[in-house]
Amino acid sequence: RRRRLLRRERDQDRRRRLVPAADRRHCLHAADDLEQGPQAHARPHDRGRAAAERVCQETTRALSESSPQSYFQILRDVGALNVLFPEIDALFGVPQPEKHHPEIDCGIHTLMVLEQASKLSTDVAIRFASLTHDLGKALSDPANLPHHYGHEKTGLRQIKALCKRFRFPNNFKELALLVCEYHTHIHKALEIKPQTTLKVLKQCDAFRRPERFEAILICAKADSRGRTGFEAVTYPQADYLRQVLKNTQAIQAKEFVQQGYKGKELGEKIDIERLAAIKNTPKPLIQS
Repeated sequence: RRRRLLRRERDQDRRRRLVPAADRRHCLHAADDLEQGPQAHARPHDRGRAAAERVCQETTRALSESSPQSYFQILRDVGALNVLFPEIDALFGVPQPEKHHPEIDCGIHTLMVLEQASKLSTDVAIRFASLTHDLGKALSDPANLPHHYGHEKTGLRQIKALCKRFRFPNNFKELALLVCEYHTHIHKALEIKPQTTLKVLKQCDAFRRPERFEAILICAKADSRGRTGFEAVTYPQADYLRQVLKNTQAIQAKEFVQQGYKGKELGEKIDIERLAAIKNTPKPLIQS
């Protein structure tokens, strides 16, 4: 027991040297739970639940700090990330195309995105979604690397597992799932067809929840800037989609109801008008 205590003190000293003061308590608390061992999840339900809730609390607090990426980097440095967040740890060492990702490593990119998200917003849900947007890349077929076909879909189950394990709030999970599935569509907003743009707006529930769609756009911008040499890059896709949403929101069902449309025909008419509004929204020129 004495040896365990001494070892624990040495480990804590090491963390104190590595972790910035603002993030220190969060890393220490999460790592202290880790020191109970991964077998803690096999203990009685109430103890396992308490440990999971504590990790959730400390992680949420760390995400609210000025440099939340430090928390995850230090957990990895002390060997805790692969036990607490194996979905994130698995990204390190996985390559991406150097042309678009000079940093190459998916794990490094993920922490860079989180750093950019913290500069763009204090919303912890936005930071969490930015952190988890690329989890599917850890599951990509090695034969296809450095490409990651379909990672937007494969990452969904990773996010669900992580959120279930630590009981992250539903608004964290909902935003993270949407960002994971549609961030590539957002990046290609100036290229995709109007029908696809309308589908994205509807799938993201942008007409009823425009504030959450704005959060998705912020995450996409953080993703774009979370690359070596692209930290200050402009992101015209976001402004374009904001204008698209504004133009399509102006189309109200009431007008068509008065014209006699109802049921399926009403929905189809609204979609026709929204598509026209999307087509008429000018796209900004991208400078090469």
